[in-house]
Amino acid sequence: MLAQSRLRTLVARWPRTSPLQRQVAAARPLAFARTVTTSTAPPATDGTTAKRAPAPPNAFVPQPEFPVANPSGNILQRVQRESIQRMEDGRRAELVLRRSKDPKRTIQPGDIIMVESVNSKTSNTTTRFVGICLGVFRRGIDTSFTLRNIVMKIGVEMNFKVYSPMVKDIQILQKGTGYRRAKLTYLRQQPEKAQFFNDPKYSRLSN
Repeated sequence: MLAQSRLRTLVARWPRTSPLQRQVAAARPLAFARTVTTSTAPPATDGTTAKRAPAPPNAFVPQPEFPVANPSGNILQRVQRESIQRMEDGRRAELVLRRSKDPKRTIQPGDIIMVESVNSKTSNTTTRFVGICLGVFRRGIDTSFTLRNIVMKIGVEMNFKVYSPMVKDIQILQKGTGYRRAKLTYLRQQPEKAQFFNDPKYSRLSN
């Protein structure tokens, strides 16, 4: 007990930073220059707002790349929106809208969809997969959808990320009719209830 109490006393008295560390931290330049947005002058008493002081010439003032609709909103949602706008021109974002003016252009459960994906980053070969959409999972930039098909009497399911750079193209071949659920997972046990699609053009799934 005496040794432990003495050790606690030594740890409490030991300085967290040495004088050499404090000297190095004081001499180290700032990694990022911050913009001066406040004024040293006292606020105006006539009801007008005081002018902001100009930024130093060596300060880096970031400019918004995309217009900000709600500056006081959630910062994570803003980052996801900007990432989506930076990755593509908005066509893929239109595919997964919840409420669209043209439902024929959005992915819905029961649709027959063909996805063309790149096999690897070092080759230009692509693979096509055609299947029925079991559900759409909207999670911002991590939005995905699941396709299911019967290949050689075996059920095959693949999950594709909408905004993935490995996905080259997404096409809606046929709109589903007669489905009233948001997730068609019951088609795994009842495949006969799936809508039949037979087109010789898309008979080969891989090329």
